[in-house]
Amino acid sequence: MPNGHSLNEYVLYRFGNAMYMLTLGIVVFYMFIYLAAELTAISKAVQIMADVPLGWTALVVIAAVFVYTTYGGLGTTIFTDAIQFVVIVPLLLLCLIVAVIGLGGFSTALQPLQQSAPELLSFSNVPGIKFGATLVIAVLAAEMFNQGNWQRIYACRTDRIVKRSFLFSFLAILPMLFIAGFLGILAMNFGFNDDRAFFSLIQQLNLPTWFIVTVLILALALVMSSLDTLLNGITSVFTLDLIRLFPQMRSNGILRLSRILAVVIGSISVLIAAQGYNVLYLFLLADLVCAGAIFPILYGLYSRRLTGTVAFWSAAVGIAAGALFFPRPDFSPWFPIPLGGDLLVSFTVPLLVSMAIVFGWNFYAANTDQIKLFDFNQLRTQIHAYTDEGARVKAEGGR
Repeated sequence: MPNGHSLNEYVLYRFGNAMYMLTLGIVVFYMFIYLAAELTAISKAVQIMADVPLGWTALVVIAAVFVYTTYGGLGTTIFTDAIQFVVIVPLLLLCLIVAVIGLGGFSTALQPLQQSAPELLSFSNVPGIKFGATLVIAVLAAEMFNQGNWQRIYACRTDRIVKRSFLFSFLAILPMLFIAGFLGILAMNFGFNDDRAFFSLIQQLNLPTWFIVTVLILALALVMSSLDTLLNGITSVFTLDLIRLFPQMRSNGILRLSRILAVVIGSISVLIAAQGYNVLYLFLLADLVCAGAIFPILYGLYSRRLTGTVAFWSAAVGIAAGALFFPRPDFSPWFPIPLGGDLLVSFTVPLLVSMAIVFGWNFYAANTDQIKLFDFNQLRTQIHAYTDEGARVKAEGGR
């Protein structure tokens, strides 16, 4: 797809309208839930640290992000991400150092945990390993549907830049994940183990006001670096599909309509954030629908026999199967079935079910000569760059 723009285009020309609509729905749903979860997270953080109502924080933060993403598009989003990264890394290290010092050093900080929750410090902790495996499946599946990633992939000049960027990002993010996770473990000193654990820990340590402000800056930088990407991604999804649906509409009209739709989604996200739902649960809910669709979409890159109908039903049945095992918001099972409420099962089942349907069809198709094989050259010839009018829309609103 040398002239492509997004995952949606590949799905449309590879599998047809039904799978395209399902994928489009998953992309928008995932980014919408991601948006609501990020707003909920920062709202809870500010509520703990400064006792501000959840809804007000969510409204102010998303309004600020809307201002600069609407003005600058993808270029501004990438630029602000770079600045936010420069802010995030030293502040995260500072939080770790101050928290450890506040608890009396590493050995003193870990001593209560060795007595009250020694499993958190053990590499043989089976529930921890299961949850880690769950997150690997969930995050890998979900990020394939993150339009923010596809924007950056197609914005890169060469394949080499794409590979280098992802490699450097991985190397930078890995230690940050360990630091954030370790801060969560330290929060167990005071019994904090929910989605507000880190901020509850900082509050419990009775640290100086300047440090509280520093933590809030860190939280804002972390959240805004995701929010601007999500809002720009949502706008670009609407822009690309409106160009396809209304090829005669002027660029200003398409961009204005896509931004209005993004504002509507952002406003609904603020309402959800005001309810204070569990942030982890929101993320996992979005990840579930992605886990059922990832395999047929990726397998379609390799199999000429896989049809759009089979891809659609394998994804739909996979998502439905995973939903049977997915837990309630309090992580208890919805249905009285074996392994109900088990997160690892709820994410493994969609993958296995969709794989079984796809492989079953491939086995059948391999033994019949009545199946029309897909010609991958269509992706090069049918997917084309938009006209100058459409190109201006992309430049103004993000690709």
